[in-house]
Amino acid sequence: MNHPITPSLYHPITFIFAVCQKSSIDGRFQFAILRFWKRCALLQKLWRDFFGPSHTGWALLLALLTAVLTRFYQLGDAPPGLYRDEAFNGLDALAVLEGQHAIFFTANNGREPGYIYLTAVAISILGRTPLAVRISAAIVGSLTTLVIYGLGKSWFGRQTAVYAAWIWAITLWPIHLSRIGFRTILLPIILGLVFWIGTEAYRRKSIRLWALAGAVYGLAFYTYLAIRFT
Repeated sequence: MNHPITPSLYHPITFIFAVCQKSSIDGRFQFAILRFWKRCALLQKLWRDFFGPSHTGWALLLALLTAVLTRFYQLGDAPPGLYRDEAFNGLDALAVLEGQHAIFFTANNGREPGYIYLTAVAISILGRTPLAVRISAAIVGSLTTLVIYGLGKSWFGRQTAVYAAWIWAITLWPIHLSRIGFRTILLPIILGLVFWIGTEAYRRKSIRLWALAGAVYGLAFYTYLAIRFT
């Protein structure tokens, strides 16, 4: 009798079991992963769209790869040197690594802490380099491509979502703000998640999703001052 699940990368359960078997992960942990996966409906939808055998999935994958390429190529060297705001973020990140764990940084006209803490993590790994100051922005800017797709699909459908993801991946200002160490880049991904999760919470009448949307919105106030106008 054949197993009801056809072995394929496109099926998340098969993929998870394959990874677990290759890495000799304990069976109880395998089933814990599966239980978690079954509860994450949003994650499953994104998986199917990303890895599914459709043109949309490949278009989204190509958009993500394009976003990564445009944001990471020679990130430490272009633009050359650090702008003064980037340097302030780097200095405050060094203060964080020395034990000064503020929730608001008063230097340079005051800044929210989110990006500075991400920079501190990067500096602890990569050292005191321009790349360390900028890499968090590049990662966040790349991942925003997926969030924009998820929100666009939730509101307008799959085709529009792919167009929106591509616009984010190749447009000047998203690329520019993903290549400099500014906290501004944190706002689009946070607000995109809030609207996406909030939309799903409304449709499913899920208190947990409403709570998650509220928590993410709360985190937004630690990203960039423009959130105060929302």
